[in-house]
Amino acid sequence: MPVVQDEISLVKVANGDDGRGILGTPDATYAQSTSGTTPPTSWSATRPNVPAGQYLWTRVVTTYTDNTTSETQTPTLMGRENIVVNTIAPSNPTAGMLWQTPSDPNVKQWDGAKWIDWGIAPENIAADNLVVKDGRFDKLIGTELEGGVITNPFDYWNGEYVSGSNDQLWRRGQTIIEKSEITTMWEDYNKTTGVKIKEGGVVHNSDGVIVFANDPANYNQRASYTTSGIRLADSRGLGDLTSSFLTYNDLVTVNETLLTAASGFSQYSTTGENAPIASRTGRQVMITGAFKPNGAVTISADLVRVSKQLPIWARPRKTYQIRTQGTGMNTLLVRVTVDGYIEISRYGKTDYVNLSGGEWLTIHMGYAGADIF
Repeated sequence: MPVVQDEISLVKVANGDDGRGILGTPDATYAQSTSGTTPPTSWSATRPNVPAGQYLWTRVVTTYTDNTTSETQTPTLMGRENIVVNTIAPSNPTAGMLWQTPSDPNVKQWDGAKWIDWGIAPENIAADNLVVKDGRFDKLIGTELEGGVITNPFDYWNGEYVSGSNDQLWRRGQTIIEKSEITTMWEDYNKTTGVKIKEGGVVHNSDGVIVFANDPANYNQRASYTTSGIRLADSRGLGDLTSSFLTYNDLVTVNETLLTAASGFSQYSTTGENAPIASRTGRQVMITGAFKPNGAVTISADLVRVSKQLPIWARPRKTYQIRTQGTGMNTLLVRVTVDGYIEISRYGKTDYVNLSGGEWLTIHMGYAGADIF
C-alpha cells in the first residue's frame, strides 16, 4: 500500500465572524514538492504532474461575504500513476485525475463530471505469490499468464574487452515473446565511448526455425530444430539458400564393440590391434582387426561368411568391399553386406589358396553407415 501522508493544514483566517457566507467559488492553486511538512513558496493554477514519491500541495483560498479570507494548504503523497491518496476527493479535479482513499484499494478516475471506477493499482494488491516493489510487479509465482507480450530489455558486460583496449564490451538489446515467436535483438558497444561495435539477433518461431538477423557476413543464415533433425542453411558462396540436414544418424557415437565370429571362424584375438572391432562416429563406421579360420577352409571366388550379423549401427548404406592383407603375401577380398555380414573370397597371391587353421584374415575398412531406425 502507498504511504499516506497525514494531512497538514495551515489555516489563516482574517477577521472572520460567525454567520458569514462564502463569496463565489474557493480559489485552488497547486505546487510540487519533495517535502510534506514545509509549504511551497510559489503556486500555480495548473495542477502539476507529480511523480510517485513526491508531494502535491493544494492551496485553497476561500473568500467570505464580509471580504475576509481563509487559506488551507494540504500536502498529498503521490503514488504510481499519479494517484491522489486522501480521505477526501481532490478539489477542482481535471479529467483523468486518479483518486484513492487510504481505506479502499479501488482507484477512481474523474471523467469530467463524476468519479468512476478506474481499477486497482499494483501497490494495493495483496497476494502470497506476488512481490511488488516501488509499484511494480517484481515477482509472480505459480500463475498462468495468457496472451499479451513479454519484453525483457538487457544491458550487461558480456565478459569481453574491446579489441586493442581495456574498454569493456557491453551488450544491450531486448527479447520479445509474442504469439509464437521469440525475438532477440542486440548490439555490442564500447562502454566507455558508447560506440557500437557490432549487432545481431535471432528469431525463433514455433516451427523450430531460427533465423539469424543482421548476420555480419550476410550469409542469410538460418537453422531449424525438429524431432526429425537439424537443418542448417545459408547462401555462402552460392547466392541462393543451400542447406544440410543433420539427423540422429549423423550425430550418434558408438564406442568400440567386439565383433563375433561366424561358425568355423574365431576372433584373431580379443584385445589389441587384431581384435575385430567396430565403432561409429556420425555416419562413419570403422572396422579393424582380424578373424581366423578354426581349420582348413576351401576358398576361391565363392564368398565365405566370417562374422555373425553386425548390429544395425555398423551396417553400410550399400554393400562395401575392399581387398586387404592375409598371412604372408596373400591377400583377400573382404565385403560387408547391407544386411550386416562380413564375407571373404579370392584368398591367395596369384592363384587361389585354401585356408588352413589360424590364417590372418584382416578386415580393416571404413564406410558410410546406414540409417539407424
